[in-house]
Amino acid sequence: MSDVEKRKTKAGKASATGGTKRTKVSAASKAAPDKVGSTTKASGSTTPATKVLGRAGIAYALHACPPEADADKVAAAEDYGIPARRLFETLVVKVEDENLIAVVPARSIMSLSAVAAAVGARSADYTDADEVVRITGYAADSVSPLGSKTPLGLLLDTSAMEQPTILVPAGRQGLLLELIPDQLINLLRARTAPLCVS
Repeated sequence: MSDVEKRKTKAGKASATGGTKRTKVSAASKAAPDKVGSTTKASGSTTPATKVLGRAGIAYALHACPPEADADKVAAAEDYGIPARRLFETLVVKVEDENLIAVVPARSIMSLSAVAAAVGARSADYTDADEVVRITGYAADSVSPLGSKTPLGLLLDTSAMEQPTILVPAGRQGLLLELIPDQLINLLRARTAPLCVS
């Protein structure tokens, strides 16, 4: 089965984009967040991910989005002020019995062979949804790259480095975190590599 076919059949297992749907949200800032804990008005906005950033003193912005899943989430995000190129999703993958978090553009298709190559492995697969919940502490569709219950290695698609900030799941449906890619890399000692189908 090709990477694209696997992506389509397993997309529901361990993906997260914060569930952007057609409700007006504040536009993502054009510049980097300039205030630690800067946020739109959103109830229940504290998550393990925001706690990690707060303890590290890293500036971020929270964007409130509707929690319902949307098949056309990228188009919906653009409709309401979030450029699709800056919207990233989180996928949990297993590479030779080790679980890793891969952060890739939401409008792209991740390549499992590229993920494996990034860590010098022969193959990779998607982690089962139940295992995702157990090891991260997040719902399988709301995994944040930060604040996982079990510390996991992080792979970040190189396209993130072309953006001043990126938006990733905050660890709860309806919330997106905006932060500077370099800060995510430095905090989690993340590796960058091309992770998507060309």
